[in-house]
Amino acid sequence: MNNAELDYAFLAEYAKVESNKLTVVGASYTYLFTDELPAVHLLTVAGRIRVPQDYGPVPVSVQLTPPNAEYSITVDTELQEAVDMHPYDGRVGLTVDGSPRRSPVFV
Repeated sequence: MNNAELDYAFLAEYAKVESNKLTVVGASYTYLFTDELPAVHLLTVAGRIRVPQDYGPVPVSVQLTPPNAEYSITVDTELQEAVDMHPYDGRVGLTVDGSPRRSPVFV
């Protein structure tokens, strides 16, 4: 197992990683509702990625596309080596709060 693997991921109203611990509020919802358009919604994609113990930078891409595929929002980033990781099974878990600086999503 030499590649990065997504362990879990979800949408949340707020998420923050500190010391490789994930704090989350309003997590795991699957839809948004609004009375009018356009609307603004702040969201975070949070989760954990398992990587080999001797990993280097890990490229991550998150793409949000509605069911009608009318538009798509993509955020690309790269995870760097974390400090004080505790390996298990020859791998480490990188906890991620994928909030691109809490950018609003326009729907």
